[in-house]
Formats: sequence, structure tokens, C-alpha cells
Amino acid sequence: MSLDNQFARMSTCQTRQIVTKIGGTFSALQLCFSSCCLFQLNDYYQWKTGSVTADATSIRAIWHLCDEVYLTVGVVGADLKTRVAQTLDRVGDVYLPALAQIMLFWVIANDCFSEIVGSYIENLTITVEVPTGRRKPFELATSTHKSSSSDSFPLYKIVPRLTNLKRAYWSVLDDRTKSFFVGLFPLLRKLDLFLLVFLPVSVFSGCASLEELHVWGAETDLNYLPANADKVKIRALEVGYGPDPSRKPIAPLFSPPHSPLDISHLRNLKLTDALLPVSDVDDILKLCSNNLQELDLFLALHAKNVRPLSFEKTPNLGLLHNLCFLILRSTIESHPLFTLEEHNDLLYVASTLKTLPFDNFHCKQLQLTLQIEFIDLHNFENIVTSLSGWSDLTALLEENGIYFESIKIMFRRAEYNEKLVLIPILLTAMEDIMDRNEGLKRLREKGMLLYEYF
Repeated sequence: MSLDNQFARMSTCQTRQIVTKIGGTFSALQLCFSSCCLFQLNDYYQWKTGSVTADATSIRAIWHLCDEVYLTVGVVGADLKTRVAQTLDRVGDVYLPALAQIMLFWVIANDCFSEIVGSYIENLTITVEVPTGRRKPFELATSTHKSSSSDSFPLYKIVPRLTNLKRAYWSVLDDRTKSFFVGLFPLLRKLDLFLLVFLPVSVFSGCASLEELHVWGAETDLNYLPANADKVKIRALEVGYGPDPSRKPIAPLFSPPHSPLDISHLRNLKLTDALLPVSDVDDILKLCSNNLQELDLFLALHAKNVRPLSFEKTPNLGLLHNLCFLILRSTIESHPLFTLEEHNDLLYVASTLKTLPFDNFHCKQLQLTLQIEFIDLHNFENIVTSLSGWSDLTALLEENGIYFESIKIMFRRAEYNEKLVLIPILLTAMEDIMDRNEGLKRLREKGMLLYEYF
């Protein structure tokens, strides 16, 4: 059976998510090819073979056990299409319908990627893999490897054939590859720009299809776009903060009139960087307050080297009248210079919650999740419920209980032992510990409070 027919059959089985991976080694952040063949099953089990035409019984046995199959084919040669077709033939029709999802990772060589195959691909993942072993990346980037810095890199021929592409993810790419993929932006509904912190905001101009954006900083040129230019109406946004030592404000990326990004219709906002200044948080919230329904916010005051007893102003949530889901994340960690009484964020969390517009909420409007990670808290059982801030927090939750549909506190406990190690604890044991705090106990007994792990 031809490879094109194989993909047509996969489509009828509703296995339409085929992700292309251009992988291998890199030198000076350049994508290169390498030779490998790997079945990676659910991220838990790896089975390697020297050829994609492995024993059919072995392939069927492994394939049949999995809900998701990740197949990396790293063959540099013109016979790649035949080899992949042989592999799919060996799986057989009986196994394909049993798969919830098939993601076929390709390392493509030459011109064996047809437009028919490309029409089935909706999601594109571009990654860079650091080689293992003693050889350095530049030692592997020999004449047998094709680099993304070259105009002849096969990726540049493949992407125009992805006629139904809807989503792309970025990792660490060289300048030539970045420039190439800017042409993809107008086609995409979802875009993840992880680590690309110096991307000019102008690249989003004309991206009328873009609905979801993950950005970790960008360069802002507020003078490039006419005030009457068409804006990109984002519905979901995740904002981090890039490693720019100048710490430029990120809010201007979304501020009218010169930004191409319009977040006034935003429904979902995730701000997950502890170092994001409160002024930036407030400025972003002002731009999207009218329609925002979901907010995920990282409150880690100790990361700003400010003691809770004298902390800066808290983020202002007072304009979020339509908020339905709120996640506040925080970390409480022992510190050699401060006591836990000084060095925990519960007071900061409580003060942030006090800014909510409860007077404008309707009954049971808000689902609240507090996600707290405890790190290196020795004598944890005796310390955790006596931390300053619990009384302020529980008093606020009880006073405004009518406005909460649910309140959930999610815990994770970890300690440093050369590396960060999670400390398991039974949920029932955690409930017993937290019940030592009378306010938390009352909330749980009223059915207002649940505990979970993350």
C-alpha cells in the first residue's frame, strides 16, 4: 500500500493529528539531520531498532498496547517513503482503529513529502535535540547533515505543502528558520513562541486567524503600525517574561493604538512568571477586563526579594466582573535569611483575593484554585498550618463564600537532595494535618474546601 493511501486510511480512522518533527543535532542553534529510528511509547518505554522494517510481530505487540504512538524515522535517503509505508503495512488495519491518536514524527530527506500527505497535517512541532555522548554538536554537523541555515534545507520545501496547518510550536531555532516561519503566522490559530524572547511584535500583523498565543517576551516597536491597521483579536493568551536583562515592560506588546494584538476580547489569560512586575500585570488586566473569564496567575513574592510584611501593592483584580475561573500559584520555601513567618506568600495571596469585585459577582460565580508548592519545609506537619496568612485567607473565603462555586487547594511537597525530589503523602493524611487549622477545618466541614495534589 502506498504511503499516501496509508494516510488516507488513517484519516478515515480519525487519527488526523500527525506531527512533523525536524530533529537531530544542532550547531550554533542550527537544525541538522541525524540517523536514528525510535518507537517511543507514552514517554515510558523506548524500543530501538536499526531498521524501520523490523519484525512485524514485535511491532504489532508493542503498537497494540498503546493509546498514543510516537514514531521517529531518521533515515537520510530517497527510500524513506518506501520504508515508512512498509512499517505502516506491518501494523495492519486491525490495529489502527484502536489508537486514540497517532503522531508520526518525520525527519524528512529530499523530496519524498507529497502534497497529499501534507494535507493531513494540522499540527507542526519543531524541536532541537541535544546529542548524547562525547561528540560535540559541531562535530556531527558534517557534510552528511543538512543544516537549517541553508536555503536547501528540506524543511523549507515541506512547509508549503502543509495546506491545512493550524498550529505550530517553537523551540530553539536559528535566525534563518525564524525568518522562514514568520510566513506561517497568518495561517495559524494557535502559536507557541517559547524562548523566542526577541521576536519583533510586528510579525503578528496580519495574523487574522490567530486566536491563542503563548509569548515569553518580544521586542516592541510602537511606531511601526498605523493606528487604523487591522488588529489580531486574541482569545487565549499566556505571557511569561524573557531573560532580557533590561526587564522591559511586556504590557506595551498588547497596548493600543500601535500594537497589532487586540486582547480586549480575551477569555483566558495565564501569567506564570514570578518576576512579572505588578504594574505589568495590572496594565494587562486593564486591557482585557471586560470579557476575561479565566485567569491563571503566579504569585511568588519571595522571588522578588521583598518581605511579605512590606510587600509592594498586589495585583488588582477589581475590574474582572466576569471572572469564572481563578488559579493562583505560589511557592513557600525555607530560606536561610528569613523565617517562614516573614518568607511565605499566603498574606500576599489573601491580599490579592481581597481585590476581587465580590459586590459585582453573582451567587456561585467563581471557581477558585490555590496551587501551593512547599519546598524544604522541615517539620512540615507542625509548621504548615501555623504559617501567617491562613487566618486572613480563611476569613476572606468564609465571608464571601456565597460567591464561590468551589474552592480547591492543591499541594505539592518537595525537598532538595542534590536535586528537587517530591515527597509523597496520602491525601487523607494531608487533610488531617490541615484540619489542625480551625479556619481550614471549618471550610472543609462545610463542604466549601477540597484538597488535591498536583
